[in-house]
Amino acid sequence: MSRNSKKFFSERLVELRGNLSNVEFAKMCGLNTPDIQRYVTGKATPTIEKLAAIASAYNVSSDWLIGLSNSKESTMVVPTIRFNVETLKRAAKQVCADSDTLMKSINALQEIVK
Repeated sequence: MSRNSKKFFSERLVELRGNLSNVEFAKMCGLNTPDIQRYVTGKATPTIEKLAAIASAYNVSSDWLIGLSNSKESTMVVPTIRFNVETLKRAAKQVCADSDTLMKSINALQEIVK
């Protein structure tokens, strides 16, 4: 990550975190607190997976997080939900004795994103 991207990331991470503590923010993203502290202070940059976890947890664009875009909005929400619905369907068929009930719930969720 370039020096400028690192600065943008740190600033935008602080903006995204808002009034949350680093501990609370880390939990929301599924990451550990020391990583968040290093990112906020600019001492480290995230892996692609960790960047994606932050962007996904807050439904923002990773390009916005690193300063490549001024658009905060993520375009991956609906495709991600669709992918997760299909994954849930496959898992439900494999592990649930009463998969019909679960499948009805998943199908209802899928109708929301169509």
